[in-house]
Amino acid sequence: ENTVDLITKFNMISSKFDKNDSSHRETLCSYLIKCADISNPVRTFSCSRYWATMIVEEYHNQGDKEKELNIPLSPFMDRESNLSLDTMQTGFIDFVDILV
Repeated sequence: ENTVDLITKFNMISSKFDKNDSSHRETLCSYLIKCADISNPVRTFSCSRYWATMIVEEYHNQGDKEKELNIPLSPFMDRESNLSLDTMQTGFIDFVDILV
C-alpha cells in the first residue's frame, strides 16, 4: 500500500477508531510502521546518517542480487550509479517524506 493511500485510509477511520475492528487495528499498525519507516530525516544527524548508510547498503545488496538474477534493477539499487548518500537522501525527502 502506498503512502498516500495509507494516509487516506487512516484519516477515514481515525475519528471512529474501534480497537475491536481488526481492519482498524491493521490500518493503525501499518500507519505506525510507515511513520517509523520514513522518520529518518527528522532524527539527529548522527542517527540519521547511520541509518541512511545502512539503507543504501541494503539497496545496493538488492541491486547486486537483481543483477545476479539478470532482472531489471530497481531505482536506486545500482551501486555502480555513483549516487551519493546526500543525493539519495534528498531524493527520498523530496519524493517520499513530502507526502506525509
